[in-house]
Amino acid sequence: MTQESSGDSSLNGLARSLDELFRSSESDVEPVSGLEGAAEVGAPPAPDEPVPEDPDLGHGDVAWVAETGVDPESGARRVDPSAPRAGHDPLMRTLATYLRTEPHARSERVDDLRAAFEEARGRNAGRAMAEAVEALVLSGARDDSSLALARSVLTPAVAHVLATRFVEGVGEEAGGGALFGVVTVLGPEMAIAIGEQLDAADDRSVRRALVEVIVQMGDDASEVLERMVEDNRWFVVRNGVNVLGQIGDEASVQHLTTTLANEDARVRRETVSALTRIGGEDASMLVTSALEDSDPTVRAAAARSVGVLKVERTLRTLIQMLENESNEDVLVEVAKALGQLGDPSAVNALEKRAVGSFFSRPPTAVRVAAYQGLAGMATPRARQILEAALEDKDPEVRRVVRGALKDRPAS
Repeated sequence: MTQESSGDSSLNGLARSLDELFRSSESDVEPVSGLEGAAEVGAPPAPDEPVPEDPDLGHGDVAWVAETGVDPESGARRVDPSAPRAGHDPLMRTLATYLRTEPHARSERVDDLRAAFEEARGRNAGRAMAEAVEALVLSGARDDSSLALARSVLTPAVAHVLATRFVEGVGEEAGGGALFGVVTVLGPEMAIAIGEQLDAADDRSVRRALVEVIVQMGDDASEVLERMVEDNRWFVVRNGVNVLGQIGDEASVQHLTTTLANEDARVRRETVSALTRIGGEDASMLVTSALEDSDPTVRAAAARSVGVLKVERTLRTLIQMLENESNEDVLVEVAKALGQLGDPSAVNALEKRAVGSFFSRPPTAVRVAAYQGLAGMATPRARQILEAALEDKDPEVRRVVRGALKDRPAS
């Protein structure tokens, strides 16, 4: 393929993207503060309105689609002519002129486009501004200056519109569809709007998609994340902690030191999970301290974490917990963690929890976890305990032990 034909292909792809962009009606977005007039911008064309003739516009040009909604191959309208479209807004027509200008000459059109954005802002044409920003980002594939321009004209209200549309797109298209690539590159103002959507999100898939956006935004979202972890609402802090864990930067540990002391156990538990993802010496020290948390769910998470991170200095603490802890979930995680550490000094403590006594036998879940822990001990005594359990009365114990012995090399 020649360079010229490749460029035409990219342009046609962008044209199709813009065509899809202009499909949606103004009524698809709920009014937001300061944008009450946005849904009334522009009048729809008459159904029999002829396609405008312009000798400077080729059917393969982005501007042709932006202004007319015409399929670049067939010449037929691809947008319902009875639906209001931002393509009939003055801002979009100025944008079309900008886009049909060769990238090297676009600097001459920038002032006109900026003025059009200001005029649209003055009449609360939020929807048109949002679609114009989106079009600029899409055209950034050809011209980096278009992306810079899009970031510079983005207002809080327009960022809100884009963030709202992204949330609406989650579920319809994976991860919010094409808007994912738009909102992730629009800078700190967009990060604030995405953070606000995350604060309000109840749906798990929406939260996941919004977290992924903030993760992809990198440094642009740093200020938003700092605000989130300092918020007085537990769920906002939890969301911020989750994002920091997803990013996985060891520099984030300084923020997580504070959240590990949060009064809400859900925040502390999320902090332990985030520290586990990040890893490193500082994270290991913090999760070790969480083994003494007052909440059993946090202690269980901390035990799981020190096992994953293989924090060897916690061995004595874990053995003491195995002997003294009363919460079943915590005991399960402690036994598994001891198996991950693999230190033979834990064999006796694990045996007590696995076998029990004549008068008392631990719950099945604890016994199973203890045998799993013993499977991580490379000693003859550990193997002997496992082999004896092949005759255990509990079928779940026998099943787990058989699997452990099958995967375990002979001593």
